[in-house]
Amino acid sequence: MVDDSLFNLIQEGLKVKNEVENKEIENDVNAETSIDEDGLLNLNKELIDNLLEQLKEKDKQISELHRLIENNQILLKEEQKKSEQQLYLAEHFEEVDNKLQDLKEKMEQKRNYRKSLFKIFSK
Repeated sequence: MVDDSLFNLIQEGLKVKNEVENKEIENDVNAETSIDEDGLLNLNKELIDNLLEQLKEKDKQISELHRLIENNQILLKEEQKKSEQQLYLAEHFEEVDNKLQDLKEKMEQKRNYRKSLFKIFSK
């Protein structure tokens, strides 16, 4: 027959066995957790590396855009200078044209004056 002491002994043996099994399960869980953490760390590192690559590419694109903007500004300044020069040339040609017209008128007046003098002297 089973008395109380034997029953307590069996119960303590089961407790020890349960504790050992629980520790083994905890170790397995801890091992899986550490493996998962390592995997997560590797994944995070890969993501960070990927993001850094993307940032480098964006930096290159931004630098290229800055260079293009500078070139456009230079071209705009040159176009403004050309426009100013064209305006200056247009004004200059107008001035020269006016002077030529004045000269033609003066020459015509002199010619008419000479004709009138010839008419007077030829009578």
